Amino acid sequence: MIRNVVLLAGLVLVGVALAQEGPPPDLASLPPLVRKSVLAKRTARFSGQRTVQFRHGPEVTKLVEFVWQDGPRTRIEFPEASPYKGQIIVEDDHQRLHYYPDRNEIDVEPPRRMRPPRMVPAGEQKPKFTHVITTGGLVAGKQTQLVTVADQSGNVMQRMWIEPHTGVMLKRVLLDRGGSQRGYFEFTKINFRPKFSPGDFKIERKGATLITPVMQVQRLALQKGLSLIVLPPSSEYQLEGARAMDREGQDVLVQTYRGKSGRFQIFQVKGPINPERLRRFARGRLSTYSWMHGSESLALVGELPETRLRELARVLGDK
Repeated sequence: MIRNVVLLAGLVLVGVALAQEGPPPDLASLPPLVRKSVLAKRTARFSGQRTVQFRHGPEVTKLVEFVWQDGPRTRIEFPEASPYKGQIIVEDDHQRLHYYPDRNEIDVEPPRRMRPPRMVPAGEQKPKFTHVITTGGLVAGKQTQLVTVADQSGNVMQRMWIEPHTGVMLKRVLLDRGGSQRGYFEFTKINFRPKFSPGDFKIERKGATLITPVMQVQRLALQKGLSLIVLPPSSEYQLEGARAMDREGQDVLVQTYRGKSGRFQIFQVKGPINPERLRRFARGRLSTYSWMHGSESLALVGELPETRLRELARVLGDK
């Protein structure tokens, strides 16, 4: 039992915390440079190369990406030496397509770049942040302004290097609650006068199979011998994707949902878990609710109030 709880808690703090950087304030309250950078996510035009690194517990992953952006449209590819070579990701306002050449499939998912802002549960106040802007030096050969973001106690949460004329963020470093670096990206090459071809932001591959998020869940549940449990399409929450994880020999099926009221995940494993231990591992930053479904345990973990998670659990079959 303890093994399952530790496993779930570790996934919770990794899977949700990476996307949980605090709710973005209203644009009007941001410094002009930061506001310009937020808007550039939908307006900038460039092509470039960037290095990305992120940490999952003790494991560190580092990769190189080739990136194109034309307003709200993006394309990402990987170099030949990359373990992700051949994969292509294109995204616009409506969907995100990810092509996997090894299985000749295209995952169809909701867009990620322009997700709706995270809402703060009732009774909680939005955390306040300070923005200190200094000279950032050269990044990818371009002069930048460095924006250091800290909480009310002065703890630095992230640093952003922004090219002031375009608003494009050329480098970003995220820090955990202990001040250690948990992830970053940095452009090493950038071209603000790119030339795009008509098909750059499309994936048209004859014979490739389109895989929706629900199909992902169906496939993974069958592979892992788990029940098929998903929220119905009538729900206000959209299924963004699913993945199976193996931690300490235990299979875990993870589904990620997002709606206007926030983001949450469904963790599904065989065997029981301890709800109190799960709450302690969430450390009050996230709401949790778990129940048994036959011989399987399900846990909802996310930014929504626990009362809302209980309502969703009933929709998923909790009695």
